[in-house]
Amino acid sequence: MWKKLDGIWVLKGVSLSAPESAVTVILGPNGAGKTTLLRSLAGIYRVDKGRVLAYGMDVASARRRGILILSPDEAGLYPRLTGWEHVRLVERIYGCSWDGLEEAVELLGLGRVMGERVSRYSRGMRRKLQLIMALASCARVLLLDEPLSGLDIVSLRGASRLLRIVAEREGRAVIVTTHELWLAERLADYIVVLESGRVAAEGPLERLLREAGASSLEEYLVRTVYGGGNGEA
Repeated sequence: MWKKLDGIWVLKGVSLSAPESAVTVILGPNGAGKTTLLRSLAGIYRVDKGRVLAYGMDVASARRRGILILSPDEAGLYPRLTGWEHVRLVERIYGCSWDGLEEAVELLGLGRVMGERVSRYSRGMRRKLQLIMALASCARVLLLDEPLSGLDIVSLRGASRLLRIVAEREGRAVIVTTHELWLAERLADYIVVLESGRVAAEGPLERLLREAGASSLEEYLVRTVYGGGNGEA
């Protein structure tokens, strides 16, 4: 797919597919096109060239049917509503009652505050609530833009485990952007590396490491994508 913003090509021939029952992590430096890619995959941006499909249908239709959802890095919440009221709102919109809700609240450590108004939440609590709301939509394809930024280490462990459960147990396709290599390595079944709007590398994480003879994702990127330079992932 190709996408131009303000006269500049942000995505340049990007082609990828995200497997079900797996977590796909999209890596890349600032300006690589990660957010534009997610918005294009969600049908919020109409691509200038190419096609984007979800389960054989155009993504705008998939989003309207609740098959696909985008959770942006800055999603609006209602300060006067409680955490539970936000979740119930999602359930009404998508006509879904998610079986994993209670487990998700426990893993993210939100149980004691779900009955409180969001105006009292810290930034980290808001991010965790946003993640729960996306999962509670029951969408088969989850597009999550930096969903774990700003979380403490304990919350990161719980959120990482939650995303793996959602992918493996529920068979969903989870697509996540992040800058954190250690987090990507912990989460990813499949890796996509963007650089200057193009796919610089992609594939199952284990295969990429094995073929490059690398012991870590950082080593793989230095050897194969950034050529030993100081590129940021």
